[in-house]
Amino acid sequence: MPADVGFRQPHLARLKPLLQPRLPTRPVEAVTPAPASPRPAKAVTPTPAPTRPAEAVTPTPLRGRRPNCTTRIIVVQRGLSPYNSPSFLFFQNDYSMNRLRIGIIGLKRGMTFGRQLFERDDAEFVAACDHNSAVRKQFSEAHSGIKLCETYDELVGSDIDAVVIASYCPDHAPMAVQALRAGKHVLSEVTAFHTLGQGVELCRAVEDTGFTYMMAENTCYLPVIEEMKRVHHSGQTGQLIHAECEYVHDLRPEWKREEDGNIHWRLWQPCIYYCTHSLGPIFQIAKDRPASVTGIESGAFTAPDWPTPRADVGVALIQMASGATVKVLLSFGNTRGGCTHHYVVFGTKGHMESDRMNPARLHVRLPEKDAEWQSSEPTHHRLAERAANSGHGGIDFYVLHDFIEAVKAGQPPPIDVYDAADMTLPGILGHRSAVNGGQPYSIPNFRNEAERKPHEDDQASPRDNLPASV
Repeated sequence: MPADVGFRQPHLARLKPLLQPRLPTRPVEAVTPAPASPRPAKAVTPTPAPTRPAEAVTPTPLRGRRPNCTTRIIVVQRGLSPYNSPSFLFFQNDYSMNRLRIGIIGLKRGMTFGRQLFERDDAEFVAACDHNSAVRKQFSEAHSGIKLCETYDELVGSDIDAVVIASYCPDHAPMAVQALRAGKHVLSEVTAFHTLGQGVELCRAVEDTGFTYMMAENTCYLPVIEEMKRVHHSGQTGQLIHAECEYVHDLRPEWKREEDGNIHWRLWQPCIYYCTHSLGPIFQIAKDRPASVTGIESGAFTAPDWPTPRADVGVALIQMASGATVKVLLSFGNTRGGCTHHYVVFGTKGHMESDRMNPARLHVRLPEKDAEWQSSEPTHHRLAERAANSGHGGIDFYVLHDFIEAVKAGQPPPIDVYDAADMTLPGILGHRSAVNGGQPYSIPNFRNEAERKPHEDDQASPRDNLPASV
């Protein structure tokens, strides 16, 4: 191992001696053996060793290490996954004998995960934070035993191992970066980042620190999606030709200002930005990444009284690296009512699509086996009883469970930072395409530093163009 490997971070330089071979401090002296005695040896009864108790030794704690955790020293390189390439040193804790201590920021959505933690024996909910004072007050009255932090800085500085980020969408990446660099694992709600520059910084933070980052895209765990993945990955539908996905949610009834006078991010952020609920499952089915995107948006017709000029519908057409195509549609202002997701897969050997009126129902046609449509309502099989009482029909359970299992095992999570970037980037660049007349945009592969570096200073946000009154 080269002497400088792992010490490009100054705070780790003091560990260099731990990785060097131990050398003798003085030459070994030659010893001449004594001549053998001519007399026969006498039997000697050994003197028993003293029976005093052994002294307890307290080990010196290391950065990033929790008591009773086995710490493994691992090396990673910027621009490549922490799990497969050497250059940067970090600590990875073995929590198999410890409960993972988790803090949550955002106590509305975040309590979906908080309630699950009350039921687990391998993790505990120990600290919480919310920007809304009324929410903090309500939480403190209901959960007096959990530390309530006034600020996110205080939460990240607490004695926790991981942070669940369920705060405002545009704040996810900066909060994740701060937590990672403070030595915490991160489970972040969607989307992963709000600007390309934030995305670059997030990927670098994961690589530099080696801590686990997972994006909490719960639709990837829908029973319909689990079955579509099973069928496609088994080869029954052949090669992917085209896919379609939609997230349609009428948010007009929810229009209101926050107590601080601001409006919720869902009411000003372009619909297409929130594309991960749609693209996440499709990308996992395809096992492919997006290469380019073209966007188009409607006018603001259904909610003219909103103080933000936001299109009712956003559509993006994506070319995948394999050559397949994907159409994604997002709408937060519409007359359909309620909330629905829709997924379609065109393959060379078969076709699958979820039911528009009953999204839990799946229709599959595999002409080589049967010319007729086969319809079913898939259900969860893995840990179904434990998942039954969690949010969104059980899918929120799998998000938190798989994150905790990844941290405990020191393995990549199901949706890592690069998957999260693939799912997030088409929305940002799709909107940019729409406002520039449908100009196609290449989608950088954030796994590669050379591709993402040109975007490190790109902090362009639709928030920049909001009226001053918002």
